[in-house]
Amino acid sequence: MAVKDRSNTPWLTREEAAAYARCSVKVITSLVKTGALPACRPLGAAEGSNHVVINKEDIDRVIRGRIVKAPLAAVICGGLVSPDVVVELPAN
Repeated sequence: MAVKDRSNTPWLTREEAAAYARCSVKVITSLVKTGALPACRPLGAAEGSNHVVINKEDIDRVIRGRIVKAPLAAVICGGLVSPDVVVELPAN
């Protein structure tokens, strides 16, 4: 059976999404379960199937959001800035 070339599709399996985001499949699964990372059941998947596909743009959005928040949290936890003065910036 020939392997399909999936390089031009924006849709990734959990395993591909984990490789793309350079994290574990467990992290991707957790993000999907909490709703932080949108996922869709692919066409033809059985009702109730846990097989999902994830769009690369959604992964990029989550990564960008976490990069901005992680250093801010570190600054607050380090005591350099009071949480009272932190203003939430609107998402792009």
